[in-house]
Amino acid sequence: MLTHLSIIIESLVSDFLNLRPAIPQDPLWAFNEFAGADFNDLRLTERLQYLARDFERQPMASIPQACGNWAASKAAYRFWSNPKVSFYGILAPHFANTIERAVCDSSKVILCPQDTTTLNYMAHPATQGLGHVGTKPGRSLGMLLHSTLAVSPEGRFHGIVGAHCWARPKPKKKSKRSGGKKKNIQEKETARWLESYRNIERLAQLHPQYHWVSVADREGDIYEVIREATAPKHLADLLVRARHDRSILAQPGMTLFKHVSKHPTAGNYVVHLPRDQNRAARDATLRVGFDLVSFESPGNHAKEAPITLWVVWAREINPPAGSEPIFWCLLSTAPVHTLADAIERIKWYVKRWVIEEFHRVLKSGCKVEERQLTTRERLERSLALDMVVAWRIMDINRAARLEPQAAADQWLCTQEWQALYCYVNKTAVVPKEVPSIFQTVGWIAQLGGFLGRKCDGHPGDTTLWRGIHRLNDIVRSWETFGPERQSIPLTPNG
Repeated sequence: MLTHLSIIIESLVSDFLNLRPAIPQDPLWAFNEFAGADFNDLRLTERLQYLARDFERQPMASIPQACGNWAASKAAYRFWSNPKVSFYGILAPHFANTIERAVCDSSKVILCPQDTTTLNYMAHPATQGLGHVGTKPGRSLGMLLHSTLAVSPEGRFHGIVGAHCWARPKPKKKSKRSGGKKKNIQEKETARWLESYRNIERLAQLHPQYHWVSVADREGDIYEVIREATAPKHLADLLVRARHDRSILAQPGMTLFKHVSKHPTAGNYVVHLPRDQNRAARDATLRVGFDLVSFESPGNHAKEAPITLWVVWAREINPPAGSEPIFWCLLSTAPVHTLADAIERIKWYVKRWVIEEFHRVLKSGCKVEERQLTTRERLERSLALDMVVAWRIMDINRAARLEPQAAADQWLCTQEWQALYCYVNKTAVVPKEVPSIFQTVGWIAQLGGFLGRKCDGHPGDTTLWRGIHRLNDIVRSWETFGPERQSIPLTPNG
């Protein structure tokens, strides 16, 4: 009887720990972020929470290295292999928390950039269920991931609101009887852009007091998506960079790109371009224009009515020698009546870069392409967790930029910030006041190789994930040899 009672009490306590609401100062982020995970087994939820904690502490580590010992590693591999666990089951509680963070933000605009990235597992050819990810089948092997994020206009990265992961099947031989029949969009990979927009539209219907905007680069310039975004009574807006030089209605021979090159501009705007593989960071002066245009429907949709959209274009003037000038032509369902409106659309589009950085952190920081699991389903489950860890790394870095004076214990537990402070400042005396997140991120970045000179600016995500990886060893040493353990005699087993 007592045994059964203890089991019931343990179950109730476990329920409370898993379902307790998040608190503002929350060092147990992993436990709160995944408290709502539902696998019909509380033990699986608890395992996910511990895995998230371990992966975030060592984002660059392999699964055995992150788990720390054989028992925890074996439990992790069993978790990835469990049929009750799924890609969406892991991400579902994070989706819910992301939406909550977005609607609790001070901004009434929620930007949702979406993009696709390839995950190459060519180094692991024995993994079952993968497909080609390059342009030439047989020379690449992996999966594709389409992500949709939630970002504020100020740059707060609330999290992920949608994701789709898939592997391409082997290409079928073309039949002579097919007659070149065009596929429906639902049969194409481009359907992911439409599905993402529909998901954002559903969120807009649930939270109509907020302005939801789907943001995409040129790959997202798809007629079916634009048609749906311009349908009557839609709530979610669309902002996409134009790829197709569409014909403009009522102007014979006039196309979109010709029109914007001849139309007068409304003013200038200076935008900061971050460093990438092809260019150094610089401030670019853009000449901005806007107009309302109507496009003819494409040939396979000739019976449908024309589409009317706002067009905003920005062309760089006086670029540095040897640099290609920036030119953006943006299609917007959100009205653009003034230069201020046009500049705001450009600012929205610039926030799309967050998703490019997210995919970079996912692949280079969390090393998802180095995961060694035997099937695609297991890789997808580990990928879902790594996606949340990648968001966590970026969230900490953006907090240092947007909330520099906030206390570090909102993102780090007591042992983490104390060990970090004493290690960086070469002291055993713990400060009475908690340092700011700005100071803390700078110290973590120094562990990752950031020099912190005046000309270096704010540390990037690369030095941050390297620093977090080193911080884990420092914290473990602090817990073993720090002031709190001085009175405890050490044994061979710790």
